Amino acid sequence: MGVLRAFVVFAIIIGGLSVGNVLFRIGMAEHTTLTVGQQRLAMAGGMILMIVQQACIWYAMKTMPASVVIPITCLNIAVVPLLEYWWLGEAMRLDRWLGIVLITIGVAVVARSQGAH
Repeated sequence: MGVLRAFVVFAIIIGGLSVGNVLFRIGMAEHTTLTVGQQRLAMAGGMILMIVQQACIWYAMKTMPASVVIPITCLNIAVVPLLEYWWLGEAMRLDRWLGIVLITIGVAVVARSQGAH
């Protein structure tokens, strides 16, 4: 898989899963100003994004080693708190920011080690 194609596939995987999780959170919120219809729409959008990202994971697993694909897909662990901070206004303590930086560095190290034996 070429670099550009891999970048696009991983962007869809990470973005789809991250935004999907935030949409699920919005759809399941008990105390909200959204209508029931808007919450259902958020849930449906989350499901669609997660189906698309799963199809991209399958594609990536066919063309790249799982030891690279799985850690890169885990970047959503870093992206979800960022989306919740920017999109939902949730507070972020310094230790969470540090964790996001460490996760990102760890994924970069694993991704670069693809060809190493």
